Amino acid sequence: MDIESQVELLLAAGRGEGGGGGGEGLSGAELPATRVNAQCYWLANVACLMVLVEVVYKPAEKPKAAAAAAASSNWFTSMFQAPSFNEASHQQHQHQQHHQQQQPALGSVEFLMFKQELAVLLDDAFLELRAAVNLELQTLVSLLAQSPTASAQHMREFWAAALVSLKSAVACMQANRVPAVLARHLLWQVLHFLDVRLFNGLMLRSHWCPITLANGEAMEQGLLALEAWLEEHVDPWLHAGMGMGRGVGSIGAGTAAAAGLGGQGGQHGRLIDALQHTYQAALLLTAKQKARKSMEEVVSMCPSLNFTQLTILCSWFEDEVYGSRGFDRAVLQQLRGAGEDYESELLEAFEGLPFTPTAVVAAVPPINPFLVPPPQFLPPAPAFDFLRQQQLQQP
Repeated sequence: MDIESQVELLLAAGRGEGGGGGGEGLSGAELPATRVNAQCYWLANVACLMVLVEVVYKPAEKPKAAAAAAASSNWFTSMFQAPSFNEASHQQHQHQQHHQQQQPALGSVEFLMFKQELAVLLDDAFLELRAAVNLELQTLVSLLAQSPTASAQHMREFWAAALVSLKSAVACMQANRVPAVLARHLLWQVLHFLDVRLFNGLMLRSHWCPITLANGEAMEQGLLALEAWLEEHVDPWLHAGMGMGRGVGSIGAGTAAAAGLGGQGGQHGRLIDALQHTYQAALLLTAKQKARKSMEEVVSMCPSLNFTQLTILCSWFEDEVYGSRGFDRAVLQQLRGAGEDYESELLEAFEGLPFTPTAVVAAVPPINPFLVPPPQFLPPAPAFDFLRQQQLQQP
């Protein structure tokens, strides 16, 4: 059995696969059968409901003439598994305005309280999903740490297993139609969590993550495979879901600000940058002609690492493959002298929320819920007649 099959069995056992029901929810997603899938399901549905509340209902103080968004979003339409529609006719537009004026306006207190409850649910669903994915990765790190001896092959197997776990998480988010802005924030924090675990393993000189050439090469290979998968499969999905182009340079300042993509956990750069500490450490361990490197060259190779971290990597480096020389003693002395007393060699994971509900709503493309047909599973109750009438008037 290959490594991917073993990991799939391990993750399936940890998730408790095999149970769960069917049916559909607000976003058209199937009911959950696993923990990760369950949290994706609720995150997508709560985000959908939050967007609907912002579009359909208005506080009493706001003018009733405020119209809903003009165009139907592909993201929202796909959440209901609805077919695409052509441009609405003038008669449909009038019917939409008439129906919108009949919407029961919520009082300001009720409206704000309901939005606050939705915000709490959104935060909880995001945190639960992040914890579920992190738990899978932490399980793999624990298995790696249980290895009795250091082995580059163990590190390669770990990266193969981690990639399988991340692919499974992304597939769950795609299947449940989690908004791209939330998926991007979550992936960034999950990768940052992995960066903290691996880099701290290097700093603590753990037996399962030694500061050696072989381990550096294994880590670099795993990071390159992860980077290739992110760029080929994940980035296009996220950029399309947020109305962006493929390249980072195509992200406008307004869109990035609305999506909350700046600051801690921000995604102005590539997703692989969430692993920047581990990535730069691997590049340093695999650098050629280390004995000829100056302190300036070492620092320029690893701009995210402080002098204390660089001192540990350069001082404890060992080439057990070719027996080549490490970094020059003069460089080590310069690094030690340049370090500050308050610098810590260990990283701390960011546990906060990298977004606000307002930013999430603002990042979703404009939608028009009145052009979306009702789901087929709605019961034949009179309360849903206005939705069916709306569907009959579609061309």
